[in-house]
Amino acid sequence: MIKTVEFENFKAFKKVTIPLEPLTVFVGPNSSGKTSVLHGLKILSQSQEDMKVAGANPALSYRRGGTGQFSLRVVGGKNGETEIKLQGQPMPLKEELGQEVGNLQLMPETNPYVLGNVVFLELNAIQLATPSYSQEEIPTLSSSGGGLASVLVDLQLREPERFSEVANALKAVIPAVERLRFKRARVVDRDRGLWSHRLIVDFRGAKDVPAYLVSQGTLLALAFLTVLLSKPAPQLVLMDDIDHGLHPKAQWEFIKVLRKIMAQNPELQILATSHSPYFLDELKPEEVRMTSLDENGEAHCAPLLQNPDFEKWKDDLSAGELWSVLGDEWVNKLQEKGAH
Repeated sequence: MIKTVEFENFKAFKKVTIPLEPLTVFVGPNSSGKTSVLHGLKILSQSQEDMKVAGANPALSYRRGGTGQFSLRVVGGKNGETEIKLQGQPMPLKEELGQEVGNLQLMPETNPYVLGNVVFLELNAIQLATPSYSQEEIPTLSSSGGGLASVLVDLQLREPERFSEVANALKAVIPAVERLRFKRARVVDRDRGLWSHRLIVDFRGAKDVPAYLVSQGTLLALAFLTVLLSKPAPQLVLMDDIDHGLHPKAQWEFIKVLRKIMAQNPELQILATSHSPYFLDELKPEEVRMTSLDENGEAHCAPLLQNPDFEKWKDDLSAGELWSVLGDEWVNKLQEKGAH
């Protein structure tokens, strides 16, 4: 379980230390650093996987070409109080993630540190709905959601009870869902005709609905629940826009389902971004992190509990209402005050 993450010269973060809970949700304006937190931890996870492939100590730092330097420091993780620091070239705010980790020079350090099974998700409804074919022994879901049908078919064949758990969890969030099914579909892969699987959903009052006609919120919730309930169980899930496409009531039910899953898996940590005050209404104030961008383009982040007016309003307003009423400009002012 990660306790804190520290960024220095990473994208829009000049220097910030962020405490984390088992469930932590980041909210704030667009381009204020929410997703950057997830991207940084994804880079750290990928770098440790590179070390495993290289057969070296999994604790590492890396350096890219250029004169500048960024750092990412994590305390906590699978091994308790250990820490790791990642170094490299500063990250421009709008640079593509896929370009951020080239030309790595891996250097083993003293303390082995493993984050555990990390899953990063920026789900795309088109990818989730596309029929899929897999040559893997156990199919996996891509970060964008590709391969969902293959993952679910495999889960249904190998672990039907776990497949039922996924389906029942989805029904708790979207009560109109009655059944998940699959049909064979023809796809073309490198000029070869292959048979794949297409996800079909039966709704109350609407049977045999292909995935490409299913709402984004339903597909995203299904994919996220599939990841959480699959084996091996993830230790850290990074989810961008966790409430996307969900009705407010579905968002509330989604939180309840997530808490049940986390209670069954105490090692699970979920870090997510959100744009919905309704989603925050079911969170504890200590689980919310606010981000904001100042007039110089620097991103800041602070726990909702640090709002100067929190004690005044905590008994009368939910976390979502606190965000709506108090806004996020206080995060910048808090940083300015701390700097002096």
